[in-house]
Amino acid sequence: MPKTYKALFYEVTSLNAHSRLSTISPIKLELRDADNNGSIETSFSASNLSNGKSPTLDTIGGSPIEYISTPDYFTVNIDGSLKVITGVSFSYTDVNTDQIRHVFTPVDGSILVDATFIWRSSPTWVQHKSIPTVSLKALNPPCFTPGTLVATPGGERLVEKLKIGDRVITRDNGIQKICWIGRRDLKGIELAQAPKLCPILIRQGALGNNLPEWDIVVSPNHRVMISSEKSVLYFEDREVLVAAKYLVDLAGVERMEPNGVSYIHFMFEHHELVLSHGLWTESFQPGALSVQGLDDAQRGELFELFPELETEQGQRSYGAARRSLRKFEAQVLLDKVAS
Repeated sequence: MPKTYKALFYEVTSLNAHSRLSTISPIKLELRDADNNGSIETSFSASNLSNGKSPTLDTIGGSPIEYISTPDYFTVNIDGSLKVITGVSFSYTDVNTDQIRHVFTPVDGSILVDATFIWRSSPTWVQHKSIPTVSLKALNPPCFTPGTLVATPGGERLVEKLKIGDRVITRDNGIQKICWIGRRDLKGIELAQAPKLCPILIRQGALGNNLPEWDIVVSPNHRVMISSEKSVLYFEDREVLVAAKYLVDLAGVERMEPNGVSYIHFMFEHHELVLSHGLWTESFQPGALSVQGLDDAQRGELFELFPELETEQGQRSYGAARRSLRKFEAQVLLDKVAS
């Protein structure tokens, strides 16, 4: 059966260039691996031209892929810093508009965010049967980290675009307004010195029932909701929260080692579950460890909004939306979660 994979891309204006100093924003597109062989190929690749059979065409955005350029290199300016991104580009004719489109996605762990385009190396576009295929595993997920999509009444929104006062869909209490947002940026050297802070990648379908619907990257302590019959048996609750770091023994869940990462937290009046990539995950819960992880300015802002959180009793009163499993409890579920 065909397998689909969703990722973020930059769209470029021509085969070889983009308007310099222009702002580029990530867009979401779906890649379809028609023969489920784990790779994306052009419609002219060897496997699609063999045996005289009708080709099974891999597609992007529903359109057959005509050209691939790999590796490809983009230089962008993100918040004043230059960054070179290594990735792969696809060219295709949009079946809906009949327009030729060219898109780029990273393979080096980079997270696509709004940026100023600076330079692009000259790509080598090929379409013939000698083309090396592009492994789906090589494509990076959008990285809560920038690039994560959160369900709102107006549709999915990038987490880095959310603001205080924005409304978000929650599992238990309908539409709720964000009352606080925080962010922590970690450099590669900080992650190397404290590898426990490295983000966790949860690949599409790793938690069963095609969840998440596409890859998501979260902080190691970020908790996701697991719903399981086995959870009812052992914990008397069908829905429980499990920290991402406790899921790394599952196929499709792994610890990443990027050159840097940004963690974005947002908080409501109560602890809530929000929908990201089809998966219910937690909003920020101000416990002792999570508050300690904020910088002084963010901690001060949080305490100004919620003075009761300065005390241990106040933090305890901000209860969790679901039971949160400890490591050994989470391990009880691991052999059944993805079955």
